[in-house]
Amino acid sequence: MSSIDFCNGYLAALVRLNSEVTDAYADFELEALPVSTDLLASLTVRYERFPVTRRKIYRDIPAESWNIQITPMGDGMEEPFRAILRKWFFHTEHMGSTPAGPGGHHRENVVIAFVDGLVAALGPFEAFYVTTTPPIWYAIDWDDIAIEANGGRYLLSLSYSD
Repeated sequence: MSSIDFCNGYLAALVRLNSEVTDAYADFELEALPVSTDLLASLTVRYERFPVTRRKIYRDIPAESWNIQITPMGDGMEEPFRAILRKWFFHTEHMGSTPAGPGGHHRENVVIAFVDGLVAALGPFEAFYVTTTPPIWYAIDWDDIAIEANGGRYLLSLSYSD
C-alpha cells in the first residue's frame, strides 16, 4: 500500500463517519495532479478533465470556464490548512456528539495524524486554496486544496452532496 493510499484510506474512514446519520454524502479524496509546467497548469488540466472523468459528461468544458484561482496557505502545519481539515473531518454534528465521533481535544489528534500522514507520503509541502466557479454541478459545498511537494502536485478535495 502506498502512502497516498494510506491517506485516502484515512479520508475514506472519515467520509463514512461523516455520512453515517445524514442524507448528505461526504467525499474526501487526495489525487495526483497531471504533470505540467506549474501548479496552475496542472489544475487547468485536472478541471478540464473533470466533466469526463468524474461526471461522465462527454463534451468539452474549457478550464477558463472554471475561473481557477489559487491562494497560498503556507505549509501543512499552519492554521489555515488545519482549520479546513477540522471543518470537513467534523462536518456533521454526529462526529462530535456520539461515541463514534471524537470530541474535544481528540479532534485535533485526528487532524494532526492526517497531516503527519501527508508529510510521510509527500514530504514537506506547501498548500494552496483553490477557488473555482464550476460551469457544471460540482458539489453542494466544497474546499479544494492544491499541494506542492518535492514528489509532485496533488489536489485534496473535500466536499459533500446530497
